[in-house]
Amino acid sequence: LFIVSIEFNNKKSAFELSSKDKVNFHVSSLSTDAPFVQTLQNSLHIDINLSKPLTVIYKNGHLYSYFEGLVPIEMIKYDIQQAKE
Repeated sequence: LFIVSIEFNNKKSAFELSSKDKVNFHVSSLSTDAPFVQTLQNSLHIDINLSKPLTVIYKNGHLYSYFEGLVPIEMIKYDIQQAKE
């Protein structure tokens, strides 16, 4: 799994993953990684204005799910567990 989280307003991610989760987790922001954020925007066909967070989960190189805006952390962790199965 590869999980990407886009910061908004320079706030850190609401959750962290431990090494036992066996996933690659990347935190990015528009100010530090604009080309990467633009690529995500284009591939997901969404408007990223970075006034809200974005979390994207890829499994085996393919989009598995994504969350745009504030969502309960339990929803993200649930999708991670489902993707690992």
